[in-house]
Amino acid sequence: MQITIEDNSLVYIYLKDAGKERLKSDSLNFIKCHLLYDGKNNFIGMRIFNEIEDSDESIILPLVGEIEFPLHNAKLEVNESEIQILFAGEVMAEKEVVCECTIDVCEEGMVGIEPMLREKIGGKEVIKPFIIRDSPTILFGSKIIDKCTSCKSSELIEVTEQTTHCEELKGWKCSSCDQEYYLLEE
Repeated sequence: MQITIEDNSLVYIYLKDAGKERLKSDSLNFIKCHLLYDGKNNFIGMRIFNEIEDSDESIILPLVGEIEFPLHNAKLEVNESEIQILFAGEVMAEKEVVCECTIDVCEEGMVGIEPMLREKIGGKEVIKPFIIRDSPTILFGSKIIDKCTSCKSSELIEVTEQTTHCEELKGWKCSSCDQEYYLLEE
């Protein structure tokens, strides 16, 4: 599996290589799911149900098919009523957050999953092996932060980043989850 994250709120989990030529069949929207977290607010997995969010309607979950990326220590359980993904195998969820997701499918099964987050993703320590892109959070103006919005840690260190236009961005990096924040002039 591979994961992309943008601004700690847009997440996509790839099960198949989107770069391969394949016939995309459809997307299933508004599917009920729960995001799973450990006691340190780390995102550790998700449960996808065979139900439409805010409805009594049930669906037939698509086949997962072959996962085309390394699974590392992840554990995938599938039955007719739910799909459970745990990114670190036998970890125990201490909190479940209700949301909905979109599932992209093709002839070979599920291509990817996009949870529709109602809040920031949380800590990323458990999912680090799967992350292929994690875009920083951009803050506008002169806002100063004292706590990470992902993992709630107050262990922030000041950082600078050179842009492709030789500008220097100033910001912070969380020493707990590596989330970066940069200031841009409005």
